[in-house]
Amino acid sequence: EEENVDRIVNAKSAEEIKQVFEEADA
Repeated sequence: EEENVDRIVNAKSAEEIKQVFEEADA
């Protein structure tokens, strides 16, 4: 179960980073 939590946290972080980069490009 802990691995799944880490994956979710990493996915959220990646999504946030992706959004930041998209805003920077805009």
